Amino acid sequence: MRGNFYSKGIKASADNLRLQGKSYQIIKDVLGIPKSTLSTWFSKKHANLYTRNMQLAHLARVRPIARESVVRRIEKRNKEIGTRATSVLQKIEFNEATAKLALSLLYWAEGSKHAAVSGVIFVNTDPVMMKLFIELLRKTYHLDENKFRVRIHLHYYHEKKTLLKFWSELLNIPQTQFATPYLKPRSKKKRFRKNSKGICLLRYGDSNIRREILAISQLFAKSSLKPSSFNG
Repeated sequence: MRGNFYSKGIKASADNLRLQGKSYQIIKDVLGIPKSTLSTWFSKKHANLYTRNMQLAHLARVRPIARESVVRRIEKRNKEIGTRATSVLQKIEFNEATAKLALSLLYWAEGSKHAAVSGVIFVNTDPVMMKLFIELLRKTYHLDENKFRVRIHLHYYHEKKTLLKFWSELLNIPQTQFATPYLKPRSKKKRFRKNSKGICLLRYGDSNIRREILAISQLFAKSSLKPSSFNG
């Protein structure tokens, strides 16, 4: 099947625009000729049209424009996602039950679940997640603060005193309840995130709490996976 027919006049106009330094996109917008067709016509004919310096100058002009377009698109996407997320949260009633459910699902994902585990053990590198977990735990259970124990795992480049202070203040647990930090051996191959705060291991000495929050998460999962749960 033959493609579109372009007259000599149209081709001459396109050629003239190209000689003026217009991009394929501009020629396409002006004359309605696909960029693939323009490339077929001019890729060899005008192969030496642009010097390296001209190409670099062109890139210097168009790259900021492209970046701005990408930034605007990302901002629009994130705004739309934020709006939808806010709408979901506005429908949730925040009370002790929902807090305990959030706690149990969080522990199911990131906590120690083996039957031989003693107490509640939650490990993560994300300070926000660690803060959320301990606040939910304090909100939903009557705790003895003396039963908290913390140990942080650090790399060779971490400042031990700085991070002990950071995690102590974040979790509101005195450093006297912190074990000696574990220093990971230096690796010649593995790449590390130097902006990390290390790995924080939080332990609370009550196995019954662990059993209960795991039971909640398991029952919630079973209930949610029943066919009738998704039929309205």
